[in-house]
Amino acid sequence: MTRLIEIRNRFFKENPKMQQGQLASDLARIASLLGMKVEDETTRGVMEEARLFSEWTGANPGISPETQEWDSKNQDTVWRKELSDCLRAWSDDLLKEAGFLDGNE
Repeated sequence: MTRLIEIRNRFFKENPKMQQGQLASDLARIASLLGMKVEDETTRGVMEEARLFSEWTGANPGISPETQEWDSKNQDTVWRKELSDCLRAWSDDLLKEAGFLDGNE
């Protein structure tokens, strides 16, 4: 719980542009982890952080998979690829909106 409070406090000290950048970074990390088939616990941790960041910024990109759904879909390579592509697109959109990428990337 203390770690969550520390993350939240640090997150809210950042300006909105940096908050979006942090969320975009998490989305890209999730996309990479899905592609590498990294252990579920690692991916779940980053997904939880991204969920919190999206909740805190009000920029909810719709990441809220239930644990049961994750466990059953996790073995589906097509689903993982589609989710990975979607997360990369959300990450890129957030980075563009925050001004980290120009529209030509």
